[in-house]
Amino acid sequence: AHCDLLVIGTGPAGLMAAEAAGSPPGANGLVMLPYFSGERTPIHDPHAKGVIFGLNLTHTRGDIVRAALEGIAFGTRHVLDTFIEAGVPVENIYAVGGGVKNAVWAQSTSDISGIGQIVCEKTIGASYGDAFLAAVGVGDDFMRLRAQVAGARGQHPPHVADRLALEGEDRNAEAGL
Repeated sequence: AHCDLLVIGTGPAGLMAAEAAGSPPGANGLVMLPYFSGERTPIHDPHAKGVIFGLNLTHTRGDIVRAALEGIAFGTRHVLDTFIEAGVPVENIYAVGGGVKNAVWAQSTSDISGIGQIVCEKTIGASYGDAFLAAVGVGDDFMRLRAQVAGARGQHPPHVADRLALEGEDRNAEAGL
């Protein structure tokens, strides 16, 4: 696997991550749109439906898991593209939450977005982010706060060859192939 940080574990999520790591980028041609409960930003469609496209008898459970992780990563890229189109530059992704434990997911997000991820030292997630935004909202210094929370414990730089392979999957999905 191409993952710089490989945190897998022994529970069900760890076992699925290990299987996904055995599938190459692009999940052997399997594409998943993970809209199994609608889709939020930036689509905002509670009626959006999920799709598993290209499934055949040669695909493994690892391919299905990787396709799901890559589908979520494409969703993240869609959000980042929206920022970029609005003129907001995105230089890095600061990763927090449970997803940082899955190196395949984190690396897929970096490869698909073309933007490196920095795994923060503090990975608490949403509640920590809420507190950060509240502090900025009441006038605390953004750069001072960022310096406190942005200590990195690892990185996932994008891999160009994997991105090119995944871009081919993206074009095929958009074309309905």
